[in-house]
Amino acid sequence: MDIQHPKLFALYAHWKSRVRDGLFPSRKDFSPFDLKPFLGHLLILELADELKASHYRLFGSKLAEYFDADLTGLCLREIPADEPDKILSEYRNLLLANAPLIACNQALVGSSVSYYEKLMLPLSSDEKPIAMVLAAIYPVAAPA
Repeated sequence: MDIQHPKLFALYAHWKSRVRDGLFPSRKDFSPFDLKPFLGHLLILELADELKASHYRLFGSKLAEYFDADLTGLCLREIPADEPDKILSEYRNLLLANAPLIACNQALVGSSVSYYEKLMLPLSSDEKPIAMVLAAIYPVAAPA
């Protein structure tokens, strides 16, 4: 994984330390105290059988400020995004890869284009190998 942002690298290492016997960690393997350094930048997407019906259980305050929208409680099909298919494809790719993914994207923030890096980490449950996605987003410099 080619992770640029140091906070995302730290979150990935934290997640990886909780992988046991090749199984992804579950949400209950993380306490809010463990995730405190990342809190405003985190999101948790609870996956549904139909991906578009998946909903955000958490959308961090820094993310809501950055994207000018709080998506907590919204389904993927309801999100106010310029490119909702791009967001859906990121989660679809994570499911197909059955592994963590990193994505670098751009967004229109105010009147200017801003770049960000998004780390997506699968979380399991007793019922599903991937039941949720723990993700974090941080702004990054424009690509060269």
